[in-house]
Amino acid sequence: MIDPIRANLFDPMFDDHVRVIPVNCIGVMGKGLAKDAREHWPALNAPYQQLCRDKALRPGEAVKMKGIPVILAATKDHWKQPSQLAWIEQLIGISLVAVAHTQKKPLVIPALGCGLGGLNWKDVLQLIEQHHRQYPETTIWLQPDGFIR
Repeated sequence: MIDPIRANLFDPMFDDHVRVIPVNCIGVMGKGLAKDAREHWPALNAPYQQLCRDKALRPGEAVKMKGIPVILAATKDHWKQPSQLAWIEQLIGISLVAVAHTQKKPLVIPALGCGLGGLNWKDVLQLIEQHHRQYPETTIWLQPDGFIR
């Protein structure tokens, strides 16, 4: 089931969910949801930066963080660059597989790549719907205000 919800990704109502957080691959959580995640979970920043230093996180790849219900999703290489729809498609698939096979928890997917990444929300939503058909577990996506184009 896909539930459209307009809510803050960090709202306590999502504490028992796995959240997908868009990040870049240079180790800077300086704007958007990445910055909000860094402020919400300060312990997230050091492991994220290490992944980037080790080149263990590339665009279109995702990493489930230990001890924090978060999947870091690399939506772009450098924060100055736009996201690519192919990367977002990979990330949606990876995230659904990770949750469906290991976590068994609802997944919170924001409008990946649509804010600072510059992608069209309708294109991303279509990818979410396509991938969700393979994994009917509950998925929640957010439509952040201002990110719907």
